[in-house]
Amino acid sequence: MKQNIWIRAEVINVRLAMQNTNVELACDGKAALAPTPEDMLANPPSVLEYRTGNGRLAAMHGFVDIDGRSVDVFLMNRALWADEADAPADTVDPGDFWKVFRAQIAKVEAAA
Repeated sequence: MKQNIWIRAEVINVRLAMQNTNVELACDGKAALAPTPEDMLANPPSVLEYRTGNGRLAAMHGFVDIDGRSVDVFLMNRALWADEADAPADTVDPGDFWKVFRAQIAKVEAAA
């Protein structure tokens, strides 16, 4: 099991994906947009990657609006995020992020 991995997933009852993406990009110099997988191009999400100074993936944060609601998933390695000198080698696994993000999207789509 990876150390220091933290995940938060929520559904918000208003459309906030674009607003949240713009705020994240404007307020944090570490954020960069991640490529959108082909299977998600019909309703493309905004997914941000956060890397340490030496390029290690510390966090991923995704937003997408579906039927008037926003899905928001954040996955991070707390030690890397804090840029701790003794942070373990484990980085965020993009596969883990996409699995949780897709599951949350599917739940919202099923409830619509």
